[in-house]
Amino acid sequence: MFIRDLVRSTIADGKMLPEVTFFGLSPRAKEMISSLSRLRDSMLLRQVWINNGDKAVRTNAERETQKMSLSVEDVVELIWTPTNVELKSLQERFLSGTISFGEVDKLFRVFKNNQKYDDLANEIRLFSSREGIPIQTTEVLINKRIEQIQQYHTLHHCIEAAKVIQNFRTSLSLQGDFKLVEDLRNQVCLNLIYIISNLLKEEVRRSVVI
Repeated sequence: MFIRDLVRSTIADGKMLPEVTFFGLSPRAKEMISSLSRLRDSMLLRQVWINNGDKAVRTNAERETQKMSLSVEDVVELIWTPTNVELKSLQERFLSGTISFGEVDKLFRVFKNNQKYDDLANEIRLFSSREGIPIQTTEVLINKRIEQIQQYHTLHHCIEAAKVIQNFRTSLSLQGDFKLVEDLRNQVCLNLIYIISNLLKEEVRRSVVI
């Protein structure tokens, strides 16, 4: 291919800009590549992409038994489109607070290091940057959700600790003063009531605003 056919120059706002013409990509494919470039550091994108990629290969193999490779347009349709929908849904549900704690636990498995709260927050920032959401609004919502997740994990640890102590007491038939255990169990109940109360207050506040 001649270099003049690879990149053509166009003038926009008085500036000379390159227009890459290689592969003859469709508008949908160009949009996909642009988005992948912006989200290239996303761990969640990679995980969702792998999952949908596996499904796409199986689907393509069922359609055409002799064809195991995917074209660029196949990738757009079978991998990028469902991946993009899934990531947008995840971002919207996280910011709105409608994401479940069970799903949050699954998301944390993607991150390998000890900075999981920061990693998740950075991922949501990355997705939100392409939606044109005001930065200040996004930061307030992200910080609020991360705080709620931390409270959830604290409650979970308390429940697990109470279970271990109770099982230890029962299995060994221990006698004596277990007031501390009871206090711990009561504290777990109080934490649960506190969190549920705050969530209910938030729902009431949102209803009043609406």
